[in-house]
Amino acid sequence: MNMHNSYFINNEGLNGGALYLSGGENSDTYNVEISMRKIYFNNNTANNFGGAIYSDYDGFYLTDAVDINLTNNTAEISGGALYSPSSNNKTLLFYEDLYMQSNVGKAYGNDISSSPSYILSKKNYKDTIIISSGGYLTFSFNIYDINDNILEDNTNYFTFISIKSILKNNTNNQNFQVTGKECNFYYGECHLTKLKILGQPGLYSLNFEIDNFSKVNTKIKIKEKYNLIITKCKTDEIGIYSRNGLLSCETPICYNECPVGISASCISINSTNNINSPKYNKCICYKGYTGVNCNQKIFVNNR
Repeated sequence: MNMHNSYFINNEGLNGGALYLSGGENSDTYNVEISMRKIYFNNNTANNFGGAIYSDYDGFYLTDAVDINLTNNTAEISGGALYSPSSNNKTLLFYEDLYMQSNVGKAYGNDISSSPSYILSKKNYKDTIIISSGGYLTFSFNIYDINDNILEDNTNYFTFISIKSILKNNTNNQNFQVTGKECNFYYGECHLTKLKILGQPGLYSLNFEIDNFSKVNTKIKIKEKYNLIITKCKTDEIGIYSRNGLLSCETPICYNECPVGISASCISINSTNNINSPKYNKCICYKGYTGVNCNQKIFVNNR
């Protein structure tokens, strides 16, 4: 297929405003040659993907491409200039073969883009996490395409994709509980802000699974895995047992007037577990502070 000295202007389509290349041809088996020289794509629109070009042909990367101009093209979802639904770079042209300017992908990918390829979290933890039973973890995830670009998703197209936390005990003990374990993507990010882990002390594994990715016609990968060590309560924590016998380690609660973390700390003075109440906890002033509410500084006269 030869395209030379051609202009594609003001065209519109569902996918690929000007040009749609279908899959089914394997470039390793079929000798299909494409030559594109001095081609201009301007002001084309796709209602979904690929404002100028949509490619699902895995031999497109072999194209004899010279002087390809893509300007002012728009995709309502992604790939203002060029889009591929594949997780294979063979369906795309190389950046150096293209001149691109003022293209728009309204959800993500103004110039060249693809379907989501993988998901990574912003690393907050090492491979092994140590936590008291009842403690909280926080994770934030981003979606990446095959070119390692973060998909910012300005129109919330990917809200149907969700991440679920999976906790497993290495001794097959099922007496544990996970709450706040799912999140959906909004503006390209998925936040697990209150992932609460309750379980008997021991070694666990924490994995993540992706749900509802079938809409993007590709399998998104997520490989993050953590070793999780659940410990007994620390000396400054109060143990609260649930009805099913799971222990939750809580930080002592004092009355609101206690300036915890500013000039005081809150400690438990109750010798038994299962009660975390200001009635049984005490506001202790930091060194240099005094008063009922620890709001008076102690001044030393050195005269």
